[in-house]
Amino acid sequence: MNHAHSKNSSSIETIAIKKYVYHIRPLIIEIFEPLFSSEVRDSFHKLTILLRKKHQKESIALIHSEIKKYPKNLELLIIQRLIDCFSEKFSEILDEIDDEISLKARESNFLLYSLHSYIVALSQMGVGEFEKAIQVADDLINKYPDESISFGINSIVFGYNFIFEKKSDEDLILSRINTAISLAIDDFYKSKYLMYKAKIQGLMERYEDSLEAIEQSLNLDKFNISAYSVKISSLMSLKRDEEASKLLDDYSNQFPEDEKWFLSKKASFLVSTEHFDEAIDIMEELRVENQDDSGLLCNLGYYYMYIGDTEKSIELINKAIDMDPNNGNLYDSYGEFLLEENRHEEALKKFITALKMEPDEWFVPYTKINIASIYVHLGDWENAEKYLNDAKIVITRCACSLNKRDELIKQVEKVREQIKNKQE
Repeated sequence: MNHAHSKNSSSIETIAIKKYVYHIRPLIIEIFEPLFSSEVRDSFHKLTILLRKKHQKESIALIHSEIKKYPKNLELLIIQRLIDCFSEKFSEILDEIDDEISLKARESNFLLYSLHSYIVALSQMGVGEFEKAIQVADDLINKYPDESISFGINSIVFGYNFIFEKKSDEDLILSRINTAISLAIDDFYKSKYLMYKAKIQGLMERYEDSLEAIEQSLNLDKFNISAYSVKISSLMSLKRDEEASKLLDDYSNQFPEDEKWFLSKKASFLVSTEHFDEAIDIMEELRVENQDDSGLLCNLGYYYMYIGDTEKSIELINKAIDMDPNNGNLYDSYGEFLLEENRHEEALKKFITALKMEPDEWFVPYTKINIASIYVHLGDWENAEKYLNDAKIVITRCACSLNKRDELIKQVEKVREQIKNKQE
């Protein structure tokens, strides 16, 4: 272990926790695509690609453009709410649960009823209302008991409930998924459900079963890029790192249009195995061809921080902010880079800016904990306690698994212990 790695080990641990926070994201929205009318289907297909690649702004611009052309098209209006769900605007969606658009969707065809149910259930889970989400999912099965999508959505709701609360029975979840697979009318749907089955089995730590299910999914649809990510995760969980690394290289060559995605995954994989220099080389090559990607620059900044070059990290994050000045997550990362250099007061300003810009984003509990730790360093116990209390409130409703919540609570208590020790 080199000195630079030792110096940054605590930061690596913190960011690793961040990286694996389980965001609520619709996993298999492609199952709805064949059901849309012909004039909407192409736009929805483009949206699924943009959303998979996390191009939120482009997806929002696309749906706004389509709605401008067809302002009364109910399919497009419901798709807009699906995009809001990806943006984690859960409370806003639930505030509109009985408006005219929602009522029309519930009174319409199977597509709109099921898609609306999907969005509402995911939003309810996003604010911690799991029982309500389960009721929505059960109502869907009761109304459409012969549709594979009904069981697919139901299994997703119970699956998330298992991840967040450990209240759902594993065998029940898998039974619902298997029913969806058995009712699927073609290989397209079976492939999507098998991918989700593999994903949930991985979260259940049934890694061999997960790998088997994802192989079955890929045998039915070898062009499902998301499925390859699940396969890589399964291999890594089974400690088959060399195989995972080779496949990432193979996939980047096999799917040149998704080369950036696979190479980014390869870099992340290399970081997880502490091959930081190799990860940086990959990201620097990607940077040449993707000079307007602020997220890439941000990730590269962390990689440089891991080897002790925070000066380079700060240079990169400044460039990222110039590209995307309204992105609170970038300011949060800036704060972490400054904190690594013990520039506490400068870091505090960046963290507070991040909270003001995006007070409901996924990174907020980490930001509040970091702010509290800075106030401890500055001897401001009152503000330190305030931000720790705020962090604890946010943690109880954050979209992350129970394990991650426990880790966050431990971070809060660790800072509290620091306050106690300094006051004695």
